[in-house]
Amino acid sequence: MAEYEQMKECTFKPKIKGDVSEETLKPKLDERVAGLDKFMQMRDKHKKQQIEKKQREEEVFGIEKKYSAAKHEGFTQPVPFNLSYVLFVYE
Repeated sequence: MAEYEQMKECTFKPKIKGDVSEETLKPKLDERVAGLDKFMQMRDKHKKQQIEKKQREEEVFGIEKKYSAAKHEGFTQPVPFNLSYVLFVYE
């Protein structure tokens, strides 16, 4: 609250010109920012790498594409078995 009281008494009023003329801004607008082209190239490269990474992960780990609900609709049919009977096949 004390800070508000101090600021309330402040009489500073800066002189602000209206619009800045284009002649003043033109040299600044024409200047190229150093490293901007490199930054844009690296940003595009990073985006491309992220897209490729996502595509690779979908190919390798794309379980939702490999999963088929039709395989799991039926029930397992139990089949009787006999442990005393063994069949060996030799080639």
